[in-house]
Amino acid sequence: LQDVVGNLENKQYDVALLCMREAMYEAMQLALVASDVFVDRVKWVPLKFLNYCAHDLRFEELKNAYVMLCKSDLRSNDYCGEMVSNAIMVVQRTIEQINLGEWLL
Repeated sequence: LQDVVGNLENKQYDVALLCMREAMYEAMQLALVASDVFVDRVKWVPLKFLNYCAHDLRFEELKNAYVMLCKSDLRSNDYCGEMVSNAIMVVQRTIEQINLGEWLL
């Protein structure tokens, strides 16, 4: 996430978006593992995560951030930067909640 923040600060929106998508995949994989969902190949993480979220709403915020980063129109640099910034906060919150065990209560 530090790479993402640094690239946003330098207005390197394409690089920030690419790095944020990678961080998003890592966060989704962490969410799946925390939910005892087996992930055999990294390339399937987004699909497994979306399928999992269809039945469990605990990670709805992370899912919505993923949709914004990967399915919305990010041609405007300002909008892209805003969506990446929002995604950073969502990923950080998700990781903190998983690490604190709040998802497992």
